[in-house]
Amino acid sequence: MSTSKDMYHLIAIMAAFFMGLCFTSGWAQQPLKPDQIHTRVADASKLTLAQVFATSDSVGNKKKNKSDNVIYWTPAAQAFGYNLYRRKSTETAMPKTPVNGNKQIKFVSSCADFKTIIPEGSDEWTMLVNAFASLDTTVTKPAGGGSQSVGTQQSGSDIKSGATTGQTVGQVQVGADKTQPSQLEWQKKMQQPATFARPEVELCKKFDFGLSKNEKNAVENLALFNLKFRLVAGLAYIDTDVTTHEKYVYELRGVDAKGEEFLIEKDIAVTGGHYTPLSAPTGFKLTPGDAKILATWDRKEQDADYILQRNWDVTYRDIHDNPIIYDITVDLDGKPLTPTPGFVDYCRFDSDGFPTTHVADDITWNGPTNYVQYSYRVAARDILGRLGTWSSVFKATPTDQTPPMSPKELAVSPSEDKKTPSLILTWPAVTRDINGHRELKTMLTYKIYRAGSEDSLYTINHKSKLHFIAQRKDNPEIADTSKMKYRDKSPLLVPKHGEKDFYYRIICVDGHGNASEPSAIISGRIPDITPPGPTHVTDAQPDSDKITIFWRPNKESDLAGYQIYRSICDYGKIVYDPDIIYDCGFVLLGEVLVEDSTKQSAFNNQLYYVDETVDKGSSICYAYWVRAFDMARNVYSPDYDCPAGKKEYICQKVYEKTPPAVPIISSLKAKNNAVRIEWVASPVQDLRAFHVYRSESDTAAGTFVGCVLENGCGYPGRWPGMNPVCDSIPAKPNPQSVKGLFR
Repeated sequence: MSTSKDMYHLIAIMAAFFMGLCFTSGWAQQPLKPDQIHTRVADASKLTLAQVFATSDSVGNKKKNKSDNVIYWTPAAQAFGYNLYRRKSTETAMPKTPVNGNKQIKFVSSCADFKTIIPEGSDEWTMLVNAFASLDTTVTKPAGGGSQSVGTQQSGSDIKSGATTGQTVGQVQVGADKTQPSQLEWQKKMQQPATFARPEVELCKKFDFGLSKNEKNAVENLALFNLKFRLVAGLAYIDTDVTTHEKYVYELRGVDAKGEEFLIEKDIAVTGGHYTPLSAPTGFKLTPGDAKILATWDRKEQDADYILQRNWDVTYRDIHDNPIIYDITVDLDGKPLTPTPGFVDYCRFDSDGFPTTHVADDITWNGPTNYVQYSYRVAARDILGRLGTWSSVFKATPTDQTPPMSPKELAVSPSEDKKTPSLILTWPAVTRDINGHRELKTMLTYKIYRAGSEDSLYTINHKSKLHFIAQRKDNPEIADTSKMKYRDKSPLLVPKHGEKDFYYRIICVDGHGNASEPSAIISGRIPDITPPGPTHVTDAQPDSDKITIFWRPNKESDLAGYQIYRSICDYGKIVYDPDIIYDCGFVLLGEVLVEDSTKQSAFNNQLYYVDETVDKGSSICYAYWVRAFDMARNVYSPDYDCPAGKKEYICQKVYEKTPPAVPIISSLKAKNNAVRIEWVASPVQDLRAFHVYRSESDTAAGTFVGCVLENGCGYPGRWPGMNPVCDSIPAKPNPQSVKGLFR
């Protein structure tokens, strides 16, 4: 799609279109030698033949009484080249020598030939450099009529910038746009100045060494509306040796792979210096949308491109900077159309969503604005850029068809008025439609719906009466209404027992009946602000990789469940962060809901939770705290979010069978009838004793000789072990290492 100056068309692609092309004699081909002429005509019934067109340059070629006849055609499937024959209308037979001489008309295969048609540095040279540099976009012949077009434009529900995959130069989608239209990347690159050209694209080398299939396709697509590229592609011939007012008859023959000619078209009549302007396009139709109008018409075989004009003051002016060459493939609603020439005249908007102007044909344009009538007419141009007959004038009026944005950031909160409990809904006012355009000259109505369940609001629309409770109106152009508010004081919000969630949804409707999508569903309740009391944690059972915590059920009638928290114990007490007052370091592990806890209550009237996130083999003791919460999500919370008493938490460690690291013997000292052994061990929380062994050699089995406790005291016999007691286990090993000795 286009910038503000050029809507949906290829800008510099059309640079080669001009009213009077100056055809130099250097473009003419040399005649064939008699022994190079092939006169046998193949069986045309088995061939896919081209369509042939002819016209003449009324301006002439600046030679007295001379004109230029232009013969051009679409490719014939079996042709490797072409020969064009000419006779005067007064003559009865074609000459044996084609007008193109001994050099067939075919795709140029050298840089030298290419430069005779398209000089280096010309607009066409730059266009082809940019086209080759843009072949990440698939280039092929697009759909539409005998005079094929380049690219397609989709005028449907989305706008996307850049070329699409598939066999088109590019597709533009226009319609219920969610972003401003922008030029196709391929089209953008085609219109860039020579400085844009990528240095790796060297045309001479490409033509000298042969073009790829995609590169040939790119040239043929450019040839569809540019005569110079037709000459490069071998699909046109300019006969400069004709006399003005003289009638000529041409015959086009293809040359197959064997070098044999076959007839494509005969009796192609042209009068030098004379041409008939193209007739007005038929099937002209205007389809109004929202701030846009789609114009479409039928394609005729000899139409190269089109000019569309809109009324401006008392006259008509072009609403685009360059001729229209693409096809429309979908309508403004995104429904498929048979590819047809067309153009979408649409209103531009600034970054704030307000309508703005754009420039085309050196005119500053407004709109199209909704509910304003506009008049249009269209004319075709031929391959030489000559304008045909204008169509009749058609009129259309765009209308607002775009719904507002859905209300966002809907919030609900209970009022602070204890005498009249209520729920207050707030949301920012909607000021734009779903395309980001401002809602202007309209009044917005917010329809508010409430239900006792979320499911009940899934299928509502702006015409629903069920669950509708109120509406609010707002002028989106007034800035001080940026925040909308509604207070729901229905007595239904406060049931007799407990509390209940209520669900809300809002729909915004503009003054033209366009309704937004419903807002997100949000719930609220008038809450019970009294939390449950403390929960008595009764026991904890350890395992090697988990710990099970038990507690007694609370008695509150509105109880909803329990939250289980974990921290660390230090000698059987909660560890507090010394840097933060009253921070006991509890983190939430999970919840047990009432419906689940009732299934557990048969277990000695106790509830439980299994913590499977503990570290296997951990030496520390974990602290567990259970906090009840009610249906209003009020959670038991004593001062500073820490347990208020010893009964509210319990300390427990996992069973572990991992032995401590081997101590390092730091000293062996011989004494009188004794040996003093000293060692250093890595500290762990549950380290209790050291066993000392002695052997007669390095390889002999050791003999137990004594036991030393972690505190340095001796112990008779081997340490028997004990169940972990958290009251004797620190949170951190202290000191940093353990020293021991035995004598």
